[in-house]
Amino acid sequence: MSETNLEKMAALCRKIEIMSMQIGTMKHDGTNQHSRYSYTSNESMMSAIRSNLSSNGLSIIPSVVDVNENEFKNANGKLTIRSIVTMQFEIVDTETGYSITEQFVGAENDTGGKSLQQAVTQCNKYFLFKLFKVSSKDETDGDEKTVEVKQRFNDDIDNDAKQWLSPDHEKWNNVVAWIARGNNPADVRRKYKISRDNYSKMVDDAQTISETLND
Repeated sequence: MSETNLEKMAALCRKIEIMSMQIGTMKHDGTNQHSRYSYTSNESMMSAIRSNLSSNGLSIIPSVVDVNENEFKNANGKLTIRSIVTMQFEIVDTETGYSITEQFVGAENDTGGKSLQQAVTQCNKYFLFKLFKVSSKDETDGDEKTVEVKQRFNDDIDNDAKQWLSPDHEKWNNVVAWIARGNNPADVRRKYKISRDNYSKMVDDAQTISETLND
């Protein structure tokens, strides 16, 4: 890479870091009544992104590069479609034209024919969460925040204190990434409650990411 491109890359990274600080902590504004947990909605996240991108001279161009869909019956016997999408995100410095491109994987199940749209939304949302290091107001557990680095789920938590883990949970991708690195998915139950369907999805998502990383 030439010195000029190194300088442009450094300028782009500085803009990303500035925007990360501007977004900072985002509160939970949505609630999943079924699984009893709160989360930061996609609408809230996208609003924060839109209000800061242009002023920082940044643009993000998403595109879907691969789709994999499978049908199965869930625990209730309903035909369910599981969609896995690989998306490409081009992050552009609009002042210099320099850009970097990253890929991210998202997946979702649905019985109503919306699994693909939901998978795209999930992939887009969590890529932006990672890119701009967005933190949540409710992130108070130090071990939980660093699950992708050091969490081993060694200590059992009282069942009444466990949160429900599902694809909409802010820690879902972190836990999936932890399993994708070869850790035992059964250990997740030490820290979280998780339904049978979501447990299967968690393992499948981890396998998908592992295969993608090893391609």
